[in-house]
Amino acid sequence: MSVLGVVVVIANGAPVALIVFLPLGYLYRLVMQYYLATSRELKRLDAVSRSPIFSFFGETLSGLPVIRGFGQSARFMANNEARIDRNQQCYMPAMTINRWLAVRLEFLGSCLMFTTALASVAALLLSRDIDAGMVGLLMTYTINVTGSLNWLVRSASEVEQNIVSVERVLGYGGLPSEAADEIPEKKPVEEWPQQGSITFE
Repeated sequence: MSVLGVVVVIANGAPVALIVFLPLGYLYRLVMQYYLATSRELKRLDAVSRSPIFSFFGETLSGLPVIRGFGQSARFMANNEARIDRNQQCYMPAMTINRWLAVRLEFLGSCLMFTTALASVAALLLSRDIDAGMVGLLMTYTINVTGSLNWLVRSASEVEQNIVSVERVLGYGGLPSEAADEIPEKKPVEEWPQQGSITFE
């Protein structure tokens, strides 16, 4: 609604600027589609590589006395660092694509701003149909529409990225369940064990 209101104000003040809205809208859509597809997959990689960090860390904490007793702290620290490095290899491109998006969106916003300013000043100088106050209003509204479009792209990408979490929950929910604690046909006889021995190594 905010973008629609700005388009109406620009159409009223400098209708020539509307010519640029269609190609810029198409470019916004292309940038958005490219970013959404890439960021969704990078978020999936980040989520998949983050889970082993937490599970390994939890397992390490529960076995800490044994790890220290056998002097294996360095090995476990190296293993944990390797998992963190792997996660960072997935996280860094996600941050890079975020900066990529910011540059593209700001460039498209600047193009929109430039076109509106050019059309407004041309209308002010040539036809005198518009006054300086209207030019200022158009510029202010155009700045707002740039922010609104940036927010739209980022919100849509955030929704797409967060759907990855739902996909992971559904994936875990679809895993085959483990065997029951007691399986009657596999249960040993009542007098088990009849004999036994212990070997120390």
